[in-house]
Amino acid sequence: MSQEQDIKNRLSRWVAQQSSDYQQDSVPFDLAIIEQRIITSVQIMELILFLEHLRGEPINPMHIKPGAFSSIDSIYQHFFSEDQAYA
Repeated sequence: MSQEQDIKNRLSRWVAQQSSDYQQDSVPFDLAIIEQRIITSVQIMELILFLEHLRGEPINPMHIKPGAFSSIDSIYQHFFSEDQAYA
């Protein structure tokens, strides 16, 4: 399994576990997790802490762009993709 797939799978399971309404073990990578209320805006701080754990380094909140948390795919692209400067 690639590192990208592993990170996305871990994020997908984490998001599903945080939701009180979502009934699956993981969420699709392209699901609009905030728009669909899978996680709330309040849970974003917990998500940031989890991302820092996965990355092994802190996230600079000044570098977070709009839409960074819209889906598992966008989270990966913004915080883990090699072609993006780490936030």
